Amino acid sequence: MHAAAYTRRLSPLRVTTLLVGTLSLAGCGGGGGGGGTTGPETGSLSVTTATTGQSLDPDGYTVTVDGGQATSIGTNDSKAFASLSVGSHEVQLAGVRGNCAVGGDDPRSVSIDAGARTGTLFDVTCQHALVDQIAFSTTRDGNIEVYVMNPDGSDPVDLSNDPSSDGSPAISPDGTKVAFVTYRDGNNEIYVMNADGSDPVDVTNDGAADLDPAWSPDGSKIAFATDRDGNLEVYVMNADGSNPVRLTHNSANDRWPAWSPDGSQIAFTSSRPGNDDIYVMDASGSDPVDLTDNPAEDTDPAWSPDGTQLAFATNRDGNLEVYVMNADGTSPVRLTHGSGVEVGPTWSPDGSRIAFQGDKNGVADIWVMDADGSNQVDITLTSASESGPAWSPVQ
Repeated sequence: MHAAAYTRRLSPLRVTTLLVGTLSLAGCGGGGGGGGTTGPETGSLSVTTATTGQSLDPDGYTVTVDGGQATSIGTNDSKAFASLSVGSHEVQLAGVRGNCAVGGDDPRSVSIDAGARTGTLFDVTCQHALVDQIAFSTTRDGNIEVYVMNPDGSDPVDLSNDPSSDGSPAISPDGTKVAFVTYRDGNNEIYVMNADGSDPVDVTNDGAADLDPAWSPDGSKIAFATDRDGNLEVYVMNADGSNPVRLTHNSANDRWPAWSPDGSQIAFTSSRPGNDDIYVMDASGSDPVDLTDNPAEDTDPAWSPDGTQLAFATNRDGNLEVYVMNADGTSPVRLTHGSGVEVGPTWSPDGSRIAFQGDKNGVADIWVMDADGSNQVDITLTSASESGPAWSPVQ
């Protein structure tokens, strides 16, 4: 470039001489060839998302190229990535909710051509999911039904909608399914339905009483209590009802199982000491340990989302109240101070609040409080009896 600028001020003879010299130097440069230097060949990439279905994530997703910095992308959006080297690159879509599935490979390999823009499309399909909602049982329709509502009590919807009695809801980890107990077959059975109440399926289909469903953290299994062996014992089965396995083996009643967030343990209520205590065992049923070891009645264990605490109900102060303790049973703290019965605690997905059943106003309602027991609010306020809250684990 400097030589070209310089030759404008030379005579024709000098220009010819300079060009000849330049050509000679180029010829002496070895086998490289070429008289100029060019940058690396690059192309660009366009990533597009197309999301269909229900319960879409308002925050969208993230996309990375070759494991680089994550870039935010909406649920129906496009993002461009410039100056990518020619060749194969790994593109990954992340931050997809559990109720949504990505079509095709993810991550996937995309080939970039020189000077061209290559496009790749991520098709995402989402099922209806219960996101930060509370399922509960209510008699507001005359019989017991499973409803779902927002955490402030708004927009209640009947999910089970059956003339029989339906209760004890448990929401799957991805929010797309609800397990519940129903008497529609003439005995207590555990059914699983979609989050909108459609397609209820009997997953226990046993002549015994099957109660207290609880999902494993990965959604593949359901723990439950059943008296198919005479007294109530804790079992676990696949989420479709197959392969039921007995976990507890005691002449006392064992029920109300609750999986730890990491899936390694199950807390449950047992009457084996002569009163109800909170126990914890390995998910295989081994090594049961009494956590409360108190002459009072302790029941309804519920793990905090981070696995460090257990909320539970106890009558150690007279009437049943909601307490919280460390996961090893230490440092129990009373959260409710009503004159009635407060039971059935369930944590919000971020662990900041706890819903519970309370009859402070003379009728069983669903209440919500902060995790330290403050700001207790009745969110149902009906004349019906409402019980068994279950907060969706999906935020």
